[in-house]
Amino acid sequence: MKLESEDLLIEFLTPEVGPPKEQPVLLKELKFNSQPLRHLSMLWREPIEVIVSGIVIRLPHPADFCLQKLVASNKRQREEKAEKDRVTALEVFDALIEKGELESIHRALDNVTAKERKIVLSELERSDRTHALNA
Repeated sequence: MKLESEDLLIEFLTPEVGPPKEQPVLLKELKFNSQPLRHLSMLWREPIEVIVSGIVIRLPHPADFCLQKLVASNKRQREEKAEKDRVTALEVFDALIEKGELESIHRALDNVTAKERKIVLSELERSDRTHALNA
């Protein structure tokens, strides 16, 4: 299920574990479906809270979001979606480096699986950004 307005997009996602699922997952308590996706757990290592119009919203830490997008870009079958994820991730990565948040990137990297870490480092190397990890 996806809720959209001019200023906001909300998607209901569920971590996908085990064999790939072709169908959405029914969330009986909420009475709607949720899209199963892999690598979602990495988004909630160190959530942040922001206040929007007086409402507290918990969001993934930008470092976790960045790494998850890099992993997702590597898994995408459609190149245009892969490129969109990659561009988004690298924009967040660059902003984190610019803001002096290198340590948060390292903490996020310490929290991913070996396979996810390999993908992230490969994507950073591909974009000529691995040097930033050693700054």
